[in-house]
This record gives sequence, structure tokens and C-alpha cells, in this order.
Amino acid sequence: MVELIRAKAEAGILAGMRRWSAAWVVLLFVSSLARCQELAGLLDRLCVPAERTRATVELRHHGSAAATALVDALARADCRAPQIFAEVLADLGDASRGEVARLTVMLPGRSEPQRTLLLRALANGVLGCTDERAIDALRDVLGAWASAGFFYSEDPEQPTFAWYEYVRLQRRLAVRRRGMSPGDLGGALDAMRAGRAQIQGFVGVVGGQESDLHDLSSFGQHATREELEAIAELALAHGKAARSVVDEMAKYLTHEPPRPGEILREHCAGIGETAPAALPEVEFATLWRRDDWRFAIARAVVAVSQEQADRLHAIRHLLHAPLATDRLDALDAVRNWPQPWREFAPDLGACLDSADRIVVRDALITLGLAKGIALPATQLERLAAGRDKELAALAQRLLPR
Repeated sequence: MVELIRAKAEAGILAGMRRWSAAWVVLLFVSSLARCQELAGLLDRLCVPAERTRATVELRHHGSAAATALVDALARADCRAPQIFAEVLADLGDASRGEVARLTVMLPGRSEPQRTLLLRALANGVLGCTDERAIDALRDVLGAWASAGFFYSEDPEQPTFAWYEYVRLQRRLAVRRRGMSPGDLGGALDAMRAGRAQIQGFVGVVGGQESDLHDLSSFGQHATREELEAIAELALAHGKAARSVVDEMAKYLTHEPPRPGEILREHCAGIGETAPAALPEVEFATLWRRDDWRFAIARAVVAVSQEQADRLHAIRHLLHAPLATDRLDALDAVRNWPQPWREFAPDLGACLDSADRIVVRDALITLGLAKGIALPATQLERLAAGRDKELAALAQRLLPR
């Protein structure tokens, strides 16, 4: 009798487990289907100019799934908005880490400017990519891509970021090769500081005094900033374990005033890395993003550092970042900062000039919570007289009566 009872009990448990397993399968399927539908809806919204920024912000919350959806869309022959999708993919950061292999295959078949955008997405993904074969395959084709002219502007009068993105990719591959643990990153910063000390010996006294090794505006070389950007992204991923790395990087940021990112025009390619092909296009001018590294370090400092002065300075930088997501995160950080927000006043005003409506709206809401700071009257008056009814109403509430 006891055995019979035990057998029935076990049979009941197994039946219950089967019912729960079936239920979980159904739930997972429904959840997956809902997520696919949500991603498809966000891709549709990217094609609507008024919805694009908000849809991009929401896509970032989906991480690697968003990158996969965009690559899937780009791979289709009937892709309805390849340029827009490539731009958004390039702005998703390391969410493309799982798409390195497919992007490597896809890139050669694209023309400018999609090719350069996909190159940026590739560079974004290499630090977090766990597929070593994909990384090896990427390294193997870089020489062939260089010979095909992928990294140079096609028109001397229309420079592109192609060479800059190539240098950025090579620096990230170099950081990956040397090691990506917190200890490896600290060692890389030590080596960078030692190398800058040697340069300092050649430069000597600048402006009547010896320049600081952490002041990249006083002396330096191309590719240093791109390497700092890669180290900062990895430090952010490590979190508290890389706090000493982040504190060291914050020293570089202290020499830079908060401001929008600057685009430089360089006279030719072959800067930062040796030009791997003797093509006439090497002599064409190229564009260079001077400040990606600043915003990467600022993100890491805000997330990891415990130094209030460093965090405040970093938030101020992010209020000028080119990505709306960075500015929205910075505005949220301001709202969580103790009042008054006098130090943030000029940077909050700069957010009112953003081309992204969502940033302007969030900045107006933040200014409405501010106490004891001077409000940017000129910008508020402009918005109050504008055609956007919601922004006008928010601005009008902040104007003196």
C-alpha cells in the first residue's frame, strides 16, 4: 500500500511538472513573439522622422536583440530604410557584439556611407564579442578591405569618417589583444602614461610650464583618444572592479571643458595607423571625431566613480553628448543630484538647443525642478514662441511673469 501511494504521488508530481513545462513553453513562445512584434514596431517608427529619436532610445533597452533585428532588416533585399537602420545600428554601442560575423560578411557589399556606418558598428562590437573565430575572420579581411579602398573617402571634396573608423577599429582590436581584465586595462594606462612621458621629453616646456601627462590638448598623437575610448567602455562593463582604472581616466577628463563633440578635418588618411594601401585616395581629406573618448570616459565616471567632483564634471560632459540617450541619462543624473544645480546651469541651457525634441523636453522638465539657478531666458523665449505646443507650454511656465 505504501509503495502504491508513493507511486501515485510520483506520477502526480511528474504530471504536474509536464503541465508546468508545457505552460512555460507557451509563455516563452508568447513572450518571444511579443518581443519580435515590439521590435518590428520600433523599426517601423524609425522610418517616421518625428518618432525616430524615441524609437532609438527604446531600441537601446533591447540590447543585442535590437542589433540583431536591425542586421536582419539590412540583410533583406527589400530593406525599406537601409541608411536609417545603419545609422541606428552604429549608435547602439556594443549591442552589436553578437553580430560581428554577419557584419563582416555584409560590409563589403555596401557602398558609402552605409559601409562606414557598418564599420562603426563592427568596432562597437569587437570588445564584447565572445566569438573568437569572428574576430579572427575580421582581422584577416582588414588588409583586403584596405586594398579595396574601403577606408578612404571616394571624393577629395567630400571627406568621410571611413579612415577614422578604421583607426578606431584597429585600436579596439589592439586593446582586446593585450587583455581586457581590470588589471590589463590598468597596465595599458600605465604604458600610455609612460609613452606620453617620452613624448613630453621631446615637446619640453609648453606655454612656460611643463605640460601635464593627462592633458591631451597640450600634446599627443592620433589613436590615443581612440584607445582611451575602448578602455573606458571596458571599465564601464567591469563596474566597481575597475574603479582604479576609471579614477585614472578621470584625470584626462579634468583637462577638457564640457562642450559638444568636435569634428576635425584631417588633410589625408594614414594618420593614427599606417595606410595599408598605396591608393591615390590616401591623399584625400578625412573626417575625425575628436571627442568620442570624452563621452566614453564620462559614462564610466558617472557609473563607477565615488569622487563627487569627477562625477559632476562627467555629467556636465554628457549633457553635451551627441547621442540623445547619453543626454537623457545625464539629465536624470542631474535630477538625482543635490540642489542647487548651479554648476549644471550652462549645460542644461545647451540641452535646449538640441536637435532631438525628446532632449529639449526633458531639459525643460529638469529646469522646472531647479532651485536657485539662472534660467536661460533667450532660449526659453524662443521655445515659448515656437510651434511645438507642448514645448512652448513648458517654456512659458519657466519665464518670469
